[in-house]
Amino acid sequence: MTAGEVDVLQNLGRRRAEIEARARELDGREALIAAAEARVDQKLAELKALEAKIATADAAATQAEDAQLARLVKVYETMKPAEAAGIFNTLDFAVLLQVASRMKEAKIAPVLAAMDPQAAKALTVALATRKVPVPPAPAAAAGTAG
Repeated sequence: MTAGEVDVLQNLGRRRAEIEARARELDGREALIAAAEARVDQKLAELKALEAKIATADAAATQAEDAQLARLVKVYETMKPAEAAGIFNTLDFAVLLQVASRMKEAKIAPVLAAMDPQAAKALTVALATRKVPVPPAPAAAAGTAG
């Protein structure tokens, strides 16, 4: 072999070693990326499971709150209008709005008539301008159907 050929072979050998070292480095990086992706996928699955648990718990809490509110509405609907009005005059307005919005019209009308005029006015305005209508509770809906 000539000196030029030996030199070319040596250069090719060095170049091959560099390429192999770079390939090992890239394989290592690829393995790190794959491991990171696996961890991200695992965390994402955990987050989705946690989100589902939260949604379930939130739905259960909302259902319990709705049931409690339906029972409270039933209590006020069975009271005498003057007694209910006396309580409504002093009740926290947010609670009053929730209860009154779920009461049957025939039950809330005499209560409004017996309420303090300013409180009745404020409640009427709030009920009329309410943006999100509250669906009737299942127990109240069943009571109106029968």
